[in-house]
Amino acid sequence: MYVIARPALGAGPAFSPSNSEAFVLNLLRGEGEVFAFRRHGEANATVFQALVEFADLDVAVAAATKFNGATIAVRTILLPSL
Repeated sequence: MYVIARPALGAGPAFSPSNSEAFVLNLLRGEGEVFAFRRHGEANATVFQALVEFADLDVAVAAATKFNGATIAVRTILLPSL
C-alpha cells in the first residue's frame, strides 16, 4: 500500500514529514500487523510518503478502504510510544 499524508488547510507548521512518520505508522499498526514500512521520497517538505506492507492481505485491503481519502485530526488522537 502506498501512503501519502498531507496537512489539512490551516494545519500550520506542526505538520512535517519527519514528525508524521510515527503517527502514520501507529495508525496503520492499529489495523493489523505491519510487515514492512519504508518512508519514500524527500522531494516535498509538506507531504509524507511511505510504502507499507501488511502481514495479511485482507488487513491491507481493509486499511486501504478505511483510510483512502480520509481526513484525520491529529490533535484528537493520543499516540503510544514506539
